[in-house]
Amino acid sequence: MVCVAMSVMASAFGAETLVPSNEMHQMPKAKPMPVRSSDKVEVWVRLTEPPVVGSPKGQLEKIKRQQDRVMAQLKALGATELARITVSNNALAVAIDPAKVPDVKRISGVRSVSTVQHIDRGPVPDPPVR
Repeated sequence: MVCVAMSVMASAFGAETLVPSNEMHQMPKAKPMPVRSSDKVEVWVRLTEPPVVGSPKGQLEKIKRQQDRVMAQLKALGATELARITVSNNALAVAIDPAKVPDVKRISGVRSVSTVQHIDRGPVPDPPVR
């Protein structure tokens, strides 16, 4: 379910899929991380509020408030927002100066920071002809 939600969310960004690096065991082999610009890296910022799945009613609003608060601080560090995940995970994908990553880890509410892995699934094979 996590992979499906992330695939759907990432489809807005092209044929590539954004996946947190700690969930790579569920995905095909990853290519080295491409960088959108020469001075920024793409990272997943996982937050402390639990995701919507399996949480009590009203959790989505808590997540949105936390993501808005953390994203404001990330923008102050020069980050560019790439994606938000709320259902299967509580995370933000951002592009940021690599020198600022230690500052990101110190933001209140940040659980972890990991490199975005871009997955190239290749062409889908045609079904067998009968």
